[in-house]
Amino acid sequence: MHQILPHKEYRDPTHWEYVTLVSLRNAINTVRIQREQAIEFELDFSKHKGGLQEAIELDITEGIYNVGKDMYGKDKLREFFQMIYEVVMGQKSGPRLPVFVMLYGIDNTIDLLNEIIEKNKYMFDELKEKNIKNENVL
Repeated sequence: MHQILPHKEYRDPTHWEYVTLVSLRNAINTVRIQREQAIEFELDFSKHKGGLQEAIELDITEGIYNVGKDMYGKDKLREFFQMIYEVVMGQKSGPRLPVFVMLYGIDNTIDLLNEIIEKNKYMFDELKEKNIKNENVL
């Protein structure tokens, strides 16, 4: 039986992209924690017509764009998203990242980012070593 599968070509992140992926993971994890607290404390989301789900999507969108703007600048958001697609999804472009996170799941997305971060952990060790020597690698 023949299958038609998309061509995926993953690449490893640069040091800067590694730091960006850690920041992205942390931003999405913050939303996850807020979601859990909102459920635990039964917060009112009636101002959002989509309720808690809409509030989460808005927070994810804001978190993702904030990481992109902080790490790449407002004018280079396209480069930020292209890096995510190439490193995380193995393609040149893809779905809107907040939509991907909502469809794939917050926990699954965090797990996926954790896998990439762990696989490239040597970069953290290199950055730490260079920082000790006061070398600028970023």
